[in-house]
Amino acid sequence: MTLNITNSAAQSMCNNLVDLLDNTVGDQPTLVVYSGTVPVEADSPLGANNTLVTLLLDGTEGFQTAVDDTGVARSTVTGLPLVATITATGTATFFRMFDDAGTVILQGTVGTAGADLILDTVALVQDATFQVTSLSINVPEQGA
Repeated sequence: MTLNITNSAAQSMCNNLVDLLDNTVGDQPTLVVYSGTVPVEADSPLGANNTLVTLLLDGTEGFQTAVDDTGVARSTVTGLPLVATITATGTATFFRMFDDAGTVILQGTVGTAGADLILDTVALVQDATFQVTSLSINVPEQGA
């Protein structure tokens, strides 16, 4: 079975998701990149994962209103690039985004291609600069 939703429903869902991250002026969502085995879902506790880098969106960044983009509703962060210092050496495997209260809202994979968060390298080195030049959240219009 395959569930399909309309463009407007996907856009509404995407907007509601990003509102959990930054629904009011002054909210400061956080993006944290980890090494290790990717938890089964965002609600799962971390195992033996190490925090490699933490990016605090300082309030000048925020998610745009979702738009229809070929099969998905997409909301993109403004105010890029995001820059931080890597705090530990390791191989980046996934990230989580937290609201300003520290609650996990979403989790995604990290890679150099075919991942939710694309990096130029997943081999992160302590004290090097980490930069995100593009960050979007997508809600598909068709599920499996």
